[in-house]
This record gives sequence, structure tokens and C-alpha cells, in this order.
Amino acid sequence: MYCGNKGFAGRVGLYELLPIRPDWARAVAEGQGESFLVESMANAGLANLADVAIEKMLQGEVPLNEAQRVLISW
Repeated sequence: MYCGNKGFAGRVGLYELLPIRPDWARAVAEGQGESFLVESMANAGLANLADVAIEKMLQGEVPLNEAQRVLISW
């Protein structure tokens, strides 16, 4: 595949996913903010970006400096 030397091969994405549950969507529509979602995600056992970065680092998929770079900009 041709990428024009503008991409990276073999990189691993670090990302946080928020599934849209009806109760969360309703709460946001009613004015609940980010802190509500962060707490709800934690209570539901969903991984946040820091959890994902640490897990990938411990598995050897992401070097420490890259995990730090992503988390500092988070």
C-alpha cells in the first residue's frame, strides 16, 4: 500500500471509547457535564485513556515516552 511517506506503520492507537448508553445520553441532554460521564464510566468499569496507555505500555506495545506524550496532551 502506498502512503506517500505521510503515515506510520506498526503504530498502536491510544484512545478512550464512550459507548452511548440511553441513560448517559439523557443525562447529558439534561445538562450533566464531563465529571458525570467520567464518574459513570469509572463506575461501569470502562477504561480511561490513562488505563489504556498503561496497559499498552506494560504489554510492550507502546514505549513509555509515547504513553507520556499522549497523556500529557490529554
